[in-house]
Amino acid sequence: MITEIFTLCDAASDPQGKLNILGAFNTFNAKKAPLTHPSCAVAVRLRLSLEEKGDHKFSVNFVDSNGKQICPPGEGMFNVSFKDFPTANANLVLLLQNLKLPVYGNYSIKLIIDEKEIADFPFYVNQVKKADVLPSRNTEKE
Repeated sequence: MITEIFTLCDAASDPQGKLNILGAFNTFNAKKAPLTHPSCAVAVRLRLSLEEKGDHKFSVNFVDSNGKQICPPGEGMFNVSFKDFPTANANLVLLLQNLKLPVYGNYSIKLIIDEKEIADFPFYVNQVKKADVLPSRNTEKE
């Protein structure tokens, strides 16, 4: 199993097996903590081999710098089937509403497939002054 894409983004969708990603990023800028980000997504594209045909369980876990979970994991199942090719892709999209990030600092998203961690995506919560916050990354309403 190869992780081709694993990112945090503004939005993602998977119409008919085509992964759409809008606004990939790895930093939240905030004037104060804790902060609540209204809406974002995690997008994943996996490449699997014939030996990995069938059902797979996945979990997406958000953790702080100490490895402590900061919200309930996103969990589910996906099935991989093959047509005429030796590999297949699976897309996973997790939509997040009101993601709560308790403090400034380092975080990560752990991708677990069949109880094995296969990828880790680091992201950050950065403290900024009001004048420093770009409108597209401002996590707070004025």
